[in-house]
Amino acid sequence: MTTADPDSPSSSKPVIGSNPVTVERYRAEEVTAGYRFRQLAGRLADQVLAALGLSLILAPMLLIAALTLDLPLHLFDRFATVQSIRPSLWTSRGEFVLTISLFVMLAMGRRYGATIVGRAQNLSWLVLVVVSSLILLILAPQLTAADMPSGRYMLGVMLGWYAGPLAAIHVYDLTRGSRWWRAPLLACLTGFAVQTAFYFPITYAGTGAPWGLWWAADLVLKTGLSLIFLGVYRSLRRRLKPRTGLGGK
Repeated sequence: MTTADPDSPSSSKPVIGSNPVTVERYRAEEVTAGYRFRQLAGRLADQVLAALGLSLILAPMLLIAALTLDLPLHLFDRFATVQSIRPSLWTSRGEFVLTISLFVMLAMGRRYGATIVGRAQNLSWLVLVVVSSLILLILAPQLTAADMPSGRYMLGVMLGWYAGPLAAIHVYDLTRGSRWWRAPLLACLTGFAVQTAFYFPITYAGTGAPWGLWWAADLVLKTGLSLIFLGVYRSLRRRLKPRTGLGGK
């Protein structure tokens, strides 16, 4: 009796069916549509709540500034050697509050980034417009033309103090992550340069006022305030640590 050669073609072997074996694969939760939607909704909610929280700080500052725009600021007059460039001639207590608000926005930007702080700024300006409109409606019967600031002045203030801080927080985001002082200093200088570039020509051009001298003196004053802010910024760096994904130490 001969034994069949197991290696011969005629030997019988178990044959797997022609249909492929179905293997159940584990689908990670991270790739499901539901998971991605929850993550996106969570991030959006976090950004909205952060912007609302920051606007609770910015909006009162804008309201205080609006109520004190007609009050001259005499705080820095003592440093003016020439009477014609005294800060009280061109700046007010309200604009000083707006200057401080730019510094506050940069501190917020270190923690939350330009996108969230920009949204907080928009919300704060919206609150300012709504509240100011309501106040004007209430006081309208008692107001005269002399009680209202000029349209040029209001346009210069609004454009300057909206565009300036907005430019500052975006410059901060673009330059953050290097030496600690570079981003805040460049942001301050850029923000104030933009603000004054709107404010002085719009408000004073053609009026006969020495607004060119005021413009230069204002930039010098705000540069000095920016250097003071750097000291405050440095002391707050450890408390205002950037969120994940943002540069800076």
